[in-house]
Amino acid sequence: MKKYFYLCIPALFLLLHSCGDANDEKSEATIEFSSFTETVDENPKKDAVILTIKATVSDKNLAITYSIISQDPAGAFSLDASSGQLKVADPSLFDYEKNKQLTANIQAKSGSKQATAKVTVILSDVNENVAPVIWSGQKKTFTKTANSDWNVEANQDRITPKVWLTRAKGGGGLFNAVSESKYSKGSSPTGTEWALGTTKDIAALTFKSFHNTAKPKTLVSKDMVLRLVEENIYIDIKIKSWGQGKDGAFSYERSTK
Repeated sequence: MKKYFYLCIPALFLLLHSCGDANDEKSEATIEFSSFTETVDENPKKDAVILTIKATVSDKNLAITYSIISQDPAGAFSLDASSGQLKVADPSLFDYEKNKQLTANIQAKSGSKQATAKVTVILSDVNENVAPVIWSGQKKTFTKTANSDWNVEANQDRITPKVWLTRAKGGGGLFNAVSESKYSKGSSPTGTEWALGTTKDIAALTFKSFHNTAKPKTLVSKDMVLRLVEENIYIDIKIKSWGQGKDGAFSYERSTK
């Protein structure tokens, strides 16, 4: 009997171990989805892309689909279910005098899992009486070296009295030292908007926040336009370098007045 008993123990262990593996394989994927905030000019064009919504799922083999659950005001947004592009459906609702901000509750779904996040779009008031001003003067190069103090004037590109661009040690994007003390994803630099392209094609450009234009390291050497919102100034700008890690370094070339 003893010999038979000892032979059964390993067999029982293997059975339990196999069952555990099977349960592990059936564990469901998880989905993560965070709220978004974006600042845009009032009076955008119909079908203009406001931002691209992104959720993540732990199982990379599963696709994610997006849908609008609710929005305020109704009919303001449309949404591409596969790409997550949130677009302008009714431009008349993107009027600062009517709505200073618009919201939408978005659902991300993957397999049997789903998550909901809120998108808030803040409108910037555009002074229709201020004509666009394009700076086409001599190019200027601005450089902030690694680990330098952003509070020092030499480390701020003081473009106008209302916009001083810089970047802090610790990483993150550009922010406006006139009105901010750190970078805030989705809204920094305050008082600015950005687009890929040049001032020769302003009418065709879609302006967004710095964060939602593209990842900074992918923008190096690409033509961009910086808009100073309150003054309605358009500037050609090209990032020349972007420090990695947390050194806060960057450089760019831009047009002047």
